[in-house]
Amino acid sequence: MSCLYILDTNALSVIFANIFFHSKGCVFILLMVSFAVQKLLSLIRPHLFIFAFISFALEDRSKKIDLIISDNRYGVFSKKARSIFVTHQIQIKSPIKNVLINKLINRINLSLIENFNQCFIPDTEGDFSLSGELSESKNLKIKVQRIGILSRFERREKVRQKDKDLSENKNKYSILAILSGPEPQRSIFEKIIKEQSLLIDREVLILQGRPDLYTNKRIKNIQLISHLDKEKLEDAIKRAEIIISRAGYSTVMDLVYLEKSAILVPTPAQTEQEYIGKRLADKGLFVCCEQTEFDLKKAIKKYEEQKNTFEYKVSKDKLKQILINIINESL
Repeated sequence: MSCLYILDTNALSVIFANIFFHSKGCVFILLMVSFAVQKLLSLIRPHLFIFAFISFALEDRSKKIDLIISDNRYGVFSKKARSIFVTHQIQIKSPIKNVLINKLINRINLSLIENFNQCFIPDTEGDFSLSGELSESKNLKIKVQRIGILSRFERREKVRQKDKDLSENKNKYSILAILSGPEPQRSIFEKIIKEQSLLIDREVLILQGRPDLYTNKRIKNIQLISHLDKEKLEDAIKRAEIIISRAGYSTVMDLVYLEKSAILVPTPAQTEQEYIGKRLADKGLFVCCEQTEFDLKKAIKKYEEQKNTFEYKVSKDKLKQILINIINESL
């Protein structure tokens, strides 16, 4: 009998991640130490967990693990099983301008990925690539395969009528602002969006990105909601005339999968988001604005002048077939 085990391991320490992303202009040694520590932590803890799981957790010793797929968790691999690493970020865009230091950082990243047998890149090739230079894999010494765009959404054609809080009026919200990311930048951006939304004559839905809260309140032309489940979020995205969000890769893939453009506002000092936002804006797929200079009225005007005609066709069939082939090979 074949079994599927899904193991949820924590991502990098938020503390060290914040040190890394907000260390631009700080002492160089602090930056390098924080990078080394977070990579070390991300490698050791999950790897020990996988070792223990494979060695001791399975009660029936006749069973074995044939395949491990790790979603950007560097330590989730085993030499006893085929291990596949999933990431779009093979090349790291660091805030450091020193070429030699950047080469060292990327060499460390490549060496960690090379602990795996194969690397899946959730992207397409050529001009349709969303990640661009981030997924450049020519220096990677393991097999690399592009698996197409991934999304949590199902691309349902019709909006669910039973979601009364959002579906009573299909055009209720002209602007949807999706907040996410680390503090304090998430709260800073929420304050900017709320203050500027009160100055425009449009209905605005702000999703705070706070599943720990239960906010659902009205402030003049603003509806403030702490969090929506997957299906309600998909409905809100489909219905919005204009979307404002961070430029995180998962968010961008969700928007592309639903064929929706947006105003992207990268989290300050997160160079990966800054690169993705600028790249996709240059291609005419999105509008990109800096948070420190964000002007909602100007962003809306720029978005409407661009008149995005989104024709980025994606499908999950490619990944499905790849997984079927891998499972058949493992049997």
